[in-house]
Amino acid sequence: MVLPPFRRLGLLGLLSVLPCRAGGPLKVVTVGAPAINCVFNPSCTVTVADSSSPIPVGNGAGFLQSRSFRGKAGAPGQGRFAMLYRVDLRNAVVAPRAPNGIKTLTVDAGPVVDALDYDQDGTADQVFVVTKGGLGSVGLASAVQDDAGRITFTFMTKVAAGTSPGAGQSSFFFGFASTLPPVGSSAELLDQNGALATVAARSPLRQAPDLTAWLLAHPEVANAIKWQTTKQSGVFVPPTDAVKVAWMNWTQAQKDELNQAYLNAFAWLAAGGTQTPMDPNGLTDQPLNVDVFLASDLYARGYLDKNYFWKLYVAHVAHALLLETAQQVPWSLTGYDANSLRVLLDSASMAWHAGPMGGGVTGYVLGLDPWHIPAKVDDNLPQTSFAPPTWTYPFLRDGGMLGETRLESIGKVLDWMRHHMDHMVGNSGYNENEARWGYRGYPPISAIVAGTVDANHPQFGQLHWTAGCHGSVAFACQTLRALNIPVLPVWIQGPVVTSGHQGAWFMTENLYLDHGDDPYNQNVKASPSPILGLLLDEATWKLRFVNDPTLNPPYTPAAWGNVGKAAVDFQ
Repeated sequence: MVLPPFRRLGLLGLLSVLPCRAGGPLKVVTVGAPAINCVFNPSCTVTVADSSSPIPVGNGAGFLQSRSFRGKAGAPGQGRFAMLYRVDLRNAVVAPRAPNGIKTLTVDAGPVVDALDYDQDGTADQVFVVTKGGLGSVGLASAVQDDAGRITFTFMTKVAAGTSPGAGQSSFFFGFASTLPPVGSSAELLDQNGALATVAARSPLRQAPDLTAWLLAHPEVANAIKWQTTKQSGVFVPPTDAVKVAWMNWTQAQKDELNQAYLNAFAWLAAGGTQTPMDPNGLTDQPLNVDVFLASDLYARGYLDKNYFWKLYVAHVAHALLLETAQQVPWSLTGYDANSLRVLLDSASMAWHAGPMGGGVTGYVLGLDPWHIPAKVDDNLPQTSFAPPTWTYPFLRDGGMLGETRLESIGKVLDWMRHHMDHMVGNSGYNENEARWGYRGYPPISAIVAGTVDANHPQFGQLHWTAGCHGSVAFACQTLRALNIPVLPVWIQGPVVTSGHQGAWFMTENLYLDHGDDPYNQNVKASPSPILGLLLDEATWKLRFVNDPTLNPPYTPAAWGNVGKAAVDFQ
C-alpha cells in the first residue's frame, strides 16, 4: 500500500485549539443497533448526516465514512452530538502480497462526553462500537486520547483491502459524543507498516469562531447589543437608545470583556457544559441587592450594582452568541426581528439604569412593580435577578426542555411549571420572600427548582413555590432566554394599582399566556392535554384584552374577567 506523505502539523498545527483533559485510555464498549439510537432519541431512530472521503489504498475505492446526529429531548444524550466513523475497504483492490490494511485512525475530538451509558450496564462510557445490527466486521482494540484531545482508535486487526472488488473488509461503526457540533476536519490513517496519510473527515468544532468577525458579518445582531450607560429622565422611565451605547461603539476594553466571556463560555461548553453552581463571589441568582429599602418589608424589588450587572449582562450576551455560533439550538438569531434581538441582547431588557444608590453605588433596577407599569409591552421587565446562563442552560438541556423547535421548548418549560410549581402563600414583601426562598429580593430560580420550606408556613412542606403570576412569568422569561427564545411579561392592569396580573408574550411565535398562574391551575394540572393549548393567538388576545397588542391592557371589567380564562376552559 502506497500512502501520500504525512505532514505532522497538518490542519491540527494551524489551529489554536482548546485544552483537553489529561490524556489516557478511553472506556470502549460494544453496542447494538438500533439500541444505541435510544441513547440519543427516545424514539430509538436517528436522522444522520453522512460524508465520506477516499482512502488512498490500491484502486482508491475505499473510504472513511463520518456520521453525525444530534441527541433529542428526553434522551440521555439530549443536546449532544454523536460522532461516528467507519473505515470501508470492501471494494479497495490491491495487488497480491502488497500492504493492504489500516491499523489505526486518529481524529482531533477534544473532550468527549463521559456521562453516557452506551451499553446499559449502569456505568458511564466514552466510546462505543456498533457490533450488531450494522455494517462491518472489525472492532476496536483501544481508544487512547492524548493531552491535546486527539483520539487514536486502534483496530482489533487491520481493516484489510482485498485482491478483488468486494473481498476487502470494513470496520464497524464506532464513535463518541461531544457537546460541540461536527465541522470539516481531517483524520490520520496508519497502515500496518507505519505509513501515514491524512484524509478529509468531520470531527467536533475545536476552536471558538472569531466573535468580532462573526458580529461584523451579522450587523443586525451586532446592532442589537446595547449597554445602557446613563439613567433616563427618571428611574422608571423606559430608556431610549439615546442613553445606550451599541457594541460597535463600545470601548476596546468592553469589547475585550465580551470576547473573553464568549471564549470562557466556549471552553465551558467544550469541557462538557455541566451545570455550574451559584457563586456567591461571582454570578449567582442571589446577588447583593443594593435597594436602599432592603431592611424594610416593602414589596420586594431588585437593584444591582453597576459592576455586577455589567458582568451579568455580558455573560448573557456571550451565552446567546455561544448558542448561535456553536449550534446549540436548532434556531438562529439571524432570523429574528429587531425587537426579538433587543429582548435577548439589550441590557435594558434585563434592568434599567437607576442612578446613584448611596455609598458611591450606581444601581440598575430589575423588574417593575405595580406602581410603575409602563404603557407598552416592549418596556416590561421580568421580576427576576437572572441566574448565570451556565446554570440555567444545563437545567433546561438535561431536563429535556430543549426541543426541536422554539414552540416545543416553550411547551416543555410550561409543562415543567405545570408539574412542579405551587403558588406562594402570603405576599411578596422582603420578609416573606426571605422566609420562603432565603433571599431578600426576587425568587432565586435555584430555590424554585430545588424546592423550599416556607418558614412562615412549614405545614405545607417542601414545595416549588412561585411568586404568583409575576414570578411564574419571570421564570419563563429567564429560562427561555437561556435557549435564545425571547419572552416578555404583559401587565394586565386591575381595578386598583396593586391588583394587576401578568401574562406572557412569546414573541417569536406571537402567542400569549393570559395569566402566569395558568400552567399550575388545578384544572390544567389534572388534564392530560398538551400544555400549548393554553396559549392564545393574537386575534383572541385582542378580542379578550386590548385591541392594540403593543399596549399593556388597561383595566376594563371585561379584560379583568378574562384573566386565566384559558385555564378555566382548558380541557
